Amino acid sequence: MFMKKLMILLGLNLLTFNILQAQTPELEIWEIQGDQIFSPYLNQTVQTNQNVVTAVGNDFFFIQTPDYRADTNLSTSNGIKIITNNTPTVQEGNLVSITGTVREFFQRTQIDEADGLTITIDSTNVALPTPVLLTENYPSETSGSYPDLEKVEGMLVQFSQATTTASTNQFGETPIKIGAKRSFREPGILAPAPNGLPEWDGNPEILDFDPDEFGLPNQNNLSARLNIAATGVIDYAFEDYILRATDYEITGQPPFQGVDAPLNTQATIGSINCLVFSNLESEYNIRRQKLANYIVDLMKAPDIVAVQEVRSLFVLQDLANHIQSMHPNIIYTPYLISSGSSGSFIIEVGYLVKNTVSDVQVTQLGANENLSVGGSLHYRPPLLLEGNFNTTPPKPIKVLNLHLKSLGGSSSTKWIRRHEQAISVAQMVEARINENLVVVGDFNAFQFSDGRVDIVNQIAGTPSLGAEYPVQNIVSIPLTNQSLTVPEEEQYSFVFQNNAQILDHCLTTDLQGLTVDKLQYVRANSDFSDDYFTTNSPNYYTSDHDGFVLFLDLGTEFSVNNSEVLENVFDVKYPNPFSQNQNISFELQQSDDIKFTLTNLEGKIVFGKNIGQLPKGKHFLTIPLQFPTGTYFLNIKGEKNNFTGKLIYQN
Repeated sequence: MFMKKLMILLGLNLLTFNILQAQTPELEIWEIQGDQIFSPYLNQTVQTNQNVVTAVGNDFFFIQTPDYRADTNLSTSNGIKIITNNTPTVQEGNLVSITGTVREFFQRTQIDEADGLTITIDSTNVALPTPVLLTENYPSETSGSYPDLEKVEGMLVQFSQATTTASTNQFGETPIKIGAKRSFREPGILAPAPNGLPEWDGNPEILDFDPDEFGLPNQNNLSARLNIAATGVIDYAFEDYILRATDYEITGQPPFQGVDAPLNTQATIGSINCLVFSNLESEYNIRRQKLANYIVDLMKAPDIVAVQEVRSLFVLQDLANHIQSMHPNIIYTPYLISSGSSGSFIIEVGYLVKNTVSDVQVTQLGANENLSVGGSLHYRPPLLLEGNFNTTPPKPIKVLNLHLKSLGGSSSTKWIRRHEQAISVAQMVEARINENLVVVGDFNAFQFSDGRVDIVNQIAGTPSLGAEYPVQNIVSIPLTNQSLTVPEEEQYSFVFQNNAQILDHCLTTDLQGLTVDKLQYVRANSDFSDDYFTTNSPNYYTSDHDGFVLFLDLGTEFSVNNSEVLENVFDVKYPNPFSQNQNISFELQQSDDIKFTLTNLEGKIVFGKNIGQLPKGKHFLTIPLQFPTGTYFLNIKGEKNNFTGKLIYQN
C-alpha cells in the first residue's frame, strides 16, 4: 500500500506500477547463474525466494537452493553471494527471499544493494543443502571455456583431502589442489598460445583456501605439501576461485629435509640460488648464518658448491669464514669473477670448493659474446670450474655454473636473449662433450619448452616439444638431466604462482671414471612462506629456491677425506688497521708453496703475489702499494696451509 501511495504521489498510475512489478522476475538461483561465466540477468533486478543461508560474513552472506528444489543441470550453480555492505541480519539456516540487482565482480555473480536490496526471513533452523563433493577429478585438470568451479560458485562444497601447493600468500590465502598430489607447471605458453605453439592451461584445478572468513582460526604461515579436509563455500576473487571455509582440519608437517650424508667413496656437487645475498642488506648476518646452516646441515657440505645471486667475492669469502668458524673441519675456498655490474643490485655466480678438490681453475665463459640485436649476451657469464677430485689417480671434473636470463620482465629482447644464451651454452657444452662435465645452476627454465624457448633441451641436446625459437642441433651426445631422476613428486626447486617447477637443473655428460649415484633436492626454501626469510627460526629458510646435491661414486676413497682439514690453518699476525709497508708475519710448520692475495669488498684482487716455496719457519710479508682506506680480505694459502682474515687499510 505504501508503494502504491508513493507511485501516485510521483504521478505514476497503478498500471505503470504493475508493469514495473512484473519486470522483476521471480527466479531460481540456478536461473540467475546460468550456464556461462556471466549471468544472463546481468544488471537486472531479480527476485529469488525461499533459499537457505549457508554462511554469513561481515558484509555479505551466501544463499543456496534447498536440495528438494535444486535443478539437475550440473553446469548451473545453485548458490549465490549477497552483498549487503553492512552487517547482515540473517543467520546460517535461515530461509530467505531476496530482491536485488545482479552484478558481476571479478567473474563472480552476486546480488548487491546498489539499487536497493530487500531481504525477507521466511523461517529459521532450516537444514543446510548437501555439500557438493570435490575430488581429484572434480574440478578437472583440463581447462575449458566454462570452469568446473564456476559451476559450483556460491555453493557449499566438501572434500576429505586437499594438498597445499604453495605457502600462504600475503592475503592469508593458501592455494590447494584436491587430492593427495600438488600441482606442477606444465609445458607451453599460458593459454591462449598463438600460432599453434605448445599451450599450458594454467592448472584450473587450483583454488585458494581461506580459513577465517567466517570466524574460524586463521592460518597465516602454512607451507606447501600439507593436507586439508574442509567444508565451505566457493567464491571468486581477483582471478582465483577460493574456498571460504566453514569447517576445516589441517594435518602434516612442513617438509624440512636435507640430503643424505655422503659416503667415503662419494664426491658431491651442490648448487643453490642465494637470492641476492649481499652484505648491504640489513639482515645480512641472519642470512649468512642461515645460509651456512643450509650448506652444512642440509646440503651436507658438498665438495663443490655452485652459488648464484651472491654480491661479491667478499661476501662469498665471509660465508666461507663463517662456516669455518662454526665447523673448523670444513674449509671452503671461494671463487668468483665479477661480471662488471655496479650498483646496489649485483648478483654473481661463484663457487665454494673444499680441499678434496685440487688443481682448481675457474674461468668466465662468454663474457665477450654479443646479442644479435646489440649489447652483451650474458649479464652473468657462465663460470667454468676445472679441477681434480683427490683420488689415486686423480679424477678430473668440470662444473659449468649458470644463471640465465629470468622468465620475468617485459623487455622486447627477452626471448631473443634467452634463446641465444641457450645456444651459447650449448656450444660451450659441445666443446667439452667428451669430458667429465656437470652443468648446474639456476637455468630460469623448465625441463620442457615454455613455448617461446626450450632452454634446457637446447643445452642438453634432447628432444623438444617445439618453441617459437626452435632448438638447434648443437650438442652431439645428449646430456642426462639428473633433475628428472628424482621421484616425480620431488621434481621442483621453485614455486611460482602456486605451481611447483624445476628452475635449478643438473645436466651431466657421459662421465668417465665417475658414476652418478643420485641427485637430491633440499627442502627448506621454496615450500615456505616469505615470513621465514629474515627471521632466526627456522634456521634454514634463506632463499626462494631449493638447492640440490649430486652424488658421484668415485670407485675409491678420497685420498683427503671429506672431513679432513688442511694440516696447518696457521696463525697470522699483522697490525689492524694496517698501512703501507707494515709487516705481516706467519710461521709455517713445514715447507709450502705460498700464494698471497688482497681482495676488496667487490671481490676484485687489488694485490697478489706468488711467493713460491718457503721453508719451515717464520716469514714476513709487506704490501708495497698504497690503496684507498677501507676493508679488504687478506688470503695466504699453500698446499697445506690456509689463512683468510679481514684487514682494515688506512693511508
